Amino acid sequence: MRDYLSNIVGRTLWSGMLLVGFPVAIAWLLQRISPRLWSIGVLRGKFGNRRGGTFLYATAIGVACHELGHAVGTWITGNRVVEFVPFRPDSEEHPDYLGWVRHTLGGGVWGKISQMIICTGPIWFGSIVILLLTRFLVGQEMNISYYDYFTNGELPGLFAYLVACLRCAILLCCDLAGGALFSGWKMFLWAYLVFCIAPHLRMSGPDLDYSKSGFALVFVITLAFLLLPISGRWIAVGVALLLPKFFIVHVLMILAVFINTGFLFLEKFIGRMP
Repeated sequence: MRDYLSNIVGRTLWSGMLLVGFPVAIAWLLQRISPRLWSIGVLRGKFGNRRGGTFLYATAIGVACHELGHAVGTWITGNRVVEFVPFRPDSEEHPDYLGWVRHTLGGGVWGKISQMIICTGPIWFGSIVILLLTRFLVGQEMNISYYDYFTNGELPGLFAYLVACLRCAILLCCDLAGGALFSGWKMFLWAYLVFCIAPHLRMSGPDLDYSKSGFALVFVITLAFLLLPISGRWIAVGVALLLPKFFIVHVLMILAVFINTGFLFLEKFIGRMP
């Protein structure tokens, strides 16, 4: 019995790590990097009011998509959007935000889970937008295949999974740098939109804090269902079906890390210019 429970808990922890823990860790990393790049105060301090403001407005689509992810998360959880501001960098009320969403939120267990869904909205919604843009502008599926690395249906090890994600993200960057995806104005439009949206596939500091209880509840509920033989089998099948989809999100989030890191080096280079 003890071995059975240990196996269930271990499988639940591992599934949660691959499906949720991995993207939250990347979101936390992006949250540590991004404020140095996307803060209006930092941009204007580095590049001056005019150039800093121009950069913000040129990439405003990414901010709007981020906030729209919060709004869509609010709607699908049955809550109501009270105020939706997709982009307002000069707000005196919220000087540290480029945009924001105010919404209602129910109480109880569903309220905490809803908060988690709303807070993670920019990640899953932004990924869906990028995939749709790829489908309709590039005319093909994005070259990110989970099954190129894992075909046996078993949950992969963390190191193997991380290597696969990194390799896919690097190959995607190579395709872009080599011009493999650029064959017309649609390709350049796609690159510009991804350039704007990808860096915002992240959660802010408050988002990470507010979603903690929701993540904990989802883990406890999943663990409880896994203890039941029939439902446990269905959940295991569900995880195996979901992981290839989540793999795409994870690769896109790593791409966001690459883009933001590139911006950091660019910021350092420009900062040293006279």
